Amino acid sequence: NDTTTNSNDDNDDKDDIAKQRRHASKLRQALTNLGPAFVKAGQQLSIRPDLVSPVVLKELQKLCDAVEPVPDKVAMDVLKKELQCDDLSTIFEDIQLVASASLGQVYKAQLRQNGNHSDQTKKDVAIKIQRPDIV
Repeated sequence: NDTTTNSNDDNDDKDDIAKQRRHASKLRQALTNLGPAFVKAGQQLSIRPDLVSPVVLKELQKLCDAVEPVPDKVAMDVLKKELQCDDLSTIFEDIQLVASASLGQVYKAQLRQNGNHSDQTKKDVAIKIQRPDIV
């Protein structure tokens, strides 16, 4: 009977850990959805083992290195507004997301010189776009 009791305890522990992981994931998603200030708070919690469990620590550490990017359309709208330009293709070519962080994301592109489409006048550039609604 001791082996049956131990087996049940092991299953309960596995269920508890799985439940903690689900809750930790929901917490990370909620902080991400609430915006950059909350992501920063989650990042700070991710290095505080005295405040949160190891399961939560591991999940919150994803906020430090795996922040979900805002959709490209949203980021490009921010860039268009900042540059006061309706057609980014007159300035940039081949815009591609490189990295995403809590306060913004980085794209690589080629900068057109004087609206010229010649390969000789293109320069590689990095474009950092601040997440919308950051004051």
